[in-house]
Amino acid sequence: MTKQKDALNKQAYTSVAQGVAAVCTSAKPSQRDTVVSKFIKEFPKAKDDGKLLSLLAIGEIGRRADLSHHETLHALLMLALEQPSEEVKHAASFALGNVTVGSMEKYLPMVLQEITAHAQRQYLLLHSLREIIIRQSSVEGQRLLQPYLPSILTLLFTHCESTEEGTRNVVAECLGKMSLLAPQDVLPILDEKFAGSTFARATAVTAVKYAVSESPTPAASDTQLQPHMPRVLRLLQDPEPLVRRSVLLTLNYTAHHKPDLIRDILPEFLPSLYAETKVRPELIKEMDLGPFKHKDDQGLDIRKNAYECMYTFLDTAIDRIDIQTFVQHIAQGMSDHYDIKMLTHLMLIRLANTAGAALLEGVDRLVEPLRETITSKVNDTDVKQEADRHEELVRSALRAVAAIARIPSAECVPSFRDFVRNVVLGTPAFAERYREVSREELAAGAAAPAAELAAPGTPTPPY
Repeated sequence: MTKQKDALNKQAYTSVAQGVAAVCTSAKPSQRDTVVSKFIKEFPKAKDDGKLLSLLAIGEIGRRADLSHHETLHALLMLALEQPSEEVKHAASFALGNVTVGSMEKYLPMVLQEITAHAQRQYLLLHSLREIIIRQSSVEGQRLLQPYLPSILTLLFTHCESTEEGTRNVVAECLGKMSLLAPQDVLPILDEKFAGSTFARATAVTAVKYAVSESPTPAASDTQLQPHMPRVLRLLQDPEPLVRRSVLLTLNYTAHHKPDLIRDILPEFLPSLYAETKVRPELIKEMDLGPFKHKDDQGLDIRKNAYECMYTFLDTAIDRIDIQTFVQHIAQGMSDHYDIKMLTHLMLIRLANTAGAALLEGVDRLVEPLRETITSKVNDTDVKQEADRHEELVRSALRAVAAIARIPSAECVPSFRDFVRNVVLGTPAFAERYREVSREELAAGAAAPAAELAAPGTPTPPY
């Protein structure tokens, strides 16, 4: 195994460990114990790849069989959490969680005690707890977890205000998954945390994201979660950017996986969402880097998240959207950061394909930002990477133009018709790229742009 370390990735080790566990599970208990004992005995002397495989295999075996009679196993797993290798430490966290699944009565109290007692191991131990909660999603698993529910919830809510973002994220996932198992116990407490500290509010909102079942069919927990969604979305008006961003991430996830949870209340909260698409000067910090100054836009991620929500709504809740207001905010984003511009172009393409007639009613406000993007030039001092990004941005805008041009009656909008004729098709460099992206779209199944939009004297592209 050591000689092949460079050729093996984490997934390969996981696959080997699962194979070892499958063989051990089907073998006699004495044979399985011999293998586990060998892993335990050789661990201290093994190199990192050997330790990694040992821990993953112990975890996979422990999830399937009770290993509580291996007296030195707990000490070994605690030792492994202190190893210098990050991969080995995370494998130890995985192993501890899965061994606990196979022996809840012995190991779960230990895990909870270790989380409280050892701050330096807290993040990894919380990952072990996460593994336990996820693995115990069956009816039998929920029964085994039930006696420890109060202790688990007390611990998680104690750490939901951690100053470490990674810790809060793991706590939020644990709380969300616990909500799927015991919604009547968890959701009311989450609701209380919506009025807590900044970190508590952000963690509670993120927990709701993980409480949304990924099952395509309605889950029993969805019925209990839905009444809490208005309280979550009201936090779009929270004064803290951290909380608002958590709400946007949760909203996007919910709209994608379970849109019925928010469809009926979405129109009420769209104005708050649109407010997050605006550039906030108070979140732009100027940093002095010696010979030059750099502006750090701390509101950029929030704006991206808001536009990502808008993009998702076009797929799952378009009937709850006023298209003209929606297009107004798309136009605003077309003058924003590169990533947001690219996203707005994708939204225009989707709108053109799903609500073309409504899009044409607001297309006048799109012409100028499209013109600015397509006719913009790179600076002489820009590096190749910046030049490539600019080229892709122009091509992205041209794809949006081609999508709008495919809408029946697009040629009847004078501003858009003149823009395509005079700027896009009237400029040879733009016309060639426009034909290229149109051919690409045609190959992907789109219809050809209307011939009437071709500039006088310009042959219609052979789509």
